[in-house]
Amino acid sequence: MPQDVESYVYSETANVSKDDIGDIEIYDKFAFIDAKEKVSKSILKNSSGRSFGGRKIKIEVSKPKN
Repeated sequence: MPQDVESYVYSETANVSKDDIGDIEIYDKFAFIDAKEKVSKSILKNSSGRSFGGRKIKIEVSKPKN
């Protein structure tokens, strides 16, 4: 599954390379993708609202841990 998420981000999102993506944490109903700030707008614009694994994707920037 992590490879599927990586492949989705690289293939479906413009101007995102493997160097732009860090750790990926996958849970039952959501995932965290560590991406460089320079590509975050591209990921938000080009991936949100699409489908992945039969589910509609909702992407948002997470808040920092306190």
